[in-house]
Amino acid sequence: IITNVCFSVSGEDDRNLNFCGVWRHGKGPLSLNVDLTKGCDRIVVSADQSSLSVKGQITVQCTRLVTIPLVQIKPTEDQTSFCVFWEPLLDQFKLKVKKLIPLCSPAPLKDHCCTHMSQAHKTRTSYEFNGSFINCRETFCDEARQGSRRRSMATMLQTEENPCAESTVLKLKDNVEDTLTFYVFCDQTFRLNIILIRSAFVFQEAKGSLMLIYPLKVNWLVEGCETKVKGETQTECHCNHLTYFTVLVQLEPKPVRHLLALTAITSLGCAVSLISCIALIVYLCRKSRRPKEQSIPIHLGLAVSLALLNLLFFLTGVLANVCESVCGWVGAALHYALLSSFTWMGIEIFHTFWLVQMVFSPTPKPWIWNLAGFGEFLEAVIVLAFVPDIYGLKEIHQSSDPHPYKMCWMQNNQKALLAHYVTNMTLLGILVTSGLVMLFLVYREIRNRDEWRQNRVAFLSIWGLSCLFGTTWGLTFLDFGPLTDVVLFVSCILNSLQGFFLMLRFYLLDWMRKQAGGSALGSSSTGSTRQHMLQTQEKS
Repeated sequence: IITNVCFSVSGEDDRNLNFCGVWRHGKGPLSLNVDLTKGCDRIVVSADQSSLSVKGQITVQCTRLVTIPLVQIKPTEDQTSFCVFWEPLLDQFKLKVKKLIPLCSPAPLKDHCCTHMSQAHKTRTSYEFNGSFINCRETFCDEARQGSRRRSMATMLQTEENPCAESTVLKLKDNVEDTLTFYVFCDQTFRLNIILIRSAFVFQEAKGSLMLIYPLKVNWLVEGCETKVKGETQTECHCNHLTYFTVLVQLEPKPVRHLLALTAITSLGCAVSLISCIALIVYLCRKSRRPKEQSIPIHLGLAVSLALLNLLFFLTGVLANVCESVCGWVGAALHYALLSSFTWMGIEIFHTFWLVQMVFSPTPKPWIWNLAGFGEFLEAVIVLAFVPDIYGLKEIHQSSDPHPYKMCWMQNNQKALLAHYVTNMTLLGILVTSGLVMLFLVYREIRNRDEWRQNRVAFLSIWGLSCLFGTTWGLTFLDFGPLTDVVLFVSCILNSLQGFFLMLRFYLLDWMRKQAGGSALGSSSTGSTRQHMLQTQEKS
């Protein structure tokens, strides 16, 4: 329930929206739900016992779908003051709940913006505001510039943050003393607005950093980031951090802690898995010359799809910053690689079931497996690629840092989230369920065999089958509450290194088979027909 509401507008022509109230909530875990999309239809601020929501169409270029835990609110409190601030000229949305939370970062002034907000509907649980698109430059900027094109520096320093302001560069004459003089005006977000610099040598104190000695010291964080010049008056900070592997199958987008550590694990895991998959492909291609080993084409298809998945994910963070225009197609390719990998894991499950249960039936031809593994979801991805706002730039936010990591994937909006649930999460749920059932059936068949009573053989076989069957991806369904951090780390380690674990399994089983002279595992000269099927499957 929202009470003690204060709704006001500020600025010329009722430009900005300032909405404040008191949120009466429960004493359990609280969260902020943000769902902002492009347009100028309406904005709704609502609340219930556990969440505060800001949803609607109000921005020009900012889209944001995220759930943020409000850990700053003490569990003993039953009501909290909050304020919502909308600055249309900057396309900036901010929320203050104990501390300031930027929902949409400032952007350069566009020709049109959503402004003139008016209250359309209100209840004790939600407040709705309508707005309208106007030409911002004509309404707020051009008229303000007429009559006084030039102003003194003193007047400029007294001016509040103004998105219409143009940059000014002054070059001092050579006979002026070699001094550094600058004037700084900072608003509540601590943005540096004006700097006058005498000579460039002051920037050479430390490579990649800007040091201002008096009265202010500013450090630019350059780890994984670089500054790109965008035209004559703008610069952008590009961060090429890789994101974390589990983001592909998260139930919902949300800020995470330890994002840098998760990306480091993912970077190493993807690189190792890519190399491992290539080695496994070479190994399986050599073994494919043996006609009796019918499982080789299936293992080969899984290795190829995993290699493509790890390669694309390893590059997605760089591509998102270097060339954002290709993000839609890169995101579609990454989605196809993920669905193809899941499909091949499902084929591994079906093929194992076929060998164990359908004893006297011949297995399908390799071309049928390839058609299913590589072609089943190809058309679906192509169709989604031509649907607007599905694939593109995705931002991954860290709980303690407002600056997001970027990747090419499915975007943060309701349409993309629906596609994510229908394709990724549905297929993953079927895969994990059937994989666990198949593991149980295989274990029941082999647990009484003498050669399987050796601990290392049993462990390698069950662990290897769990990788083949994709059950490690099921950890994503445990990503909630106090388990979140542990699940994210374990899931990143296991899934990003899946290619390595598969290569290790095949090589070790082959080595153990050679050590046993071919009689312990994969012998085709002894045992019943069912055991022979199991041995043939394990050999391949």
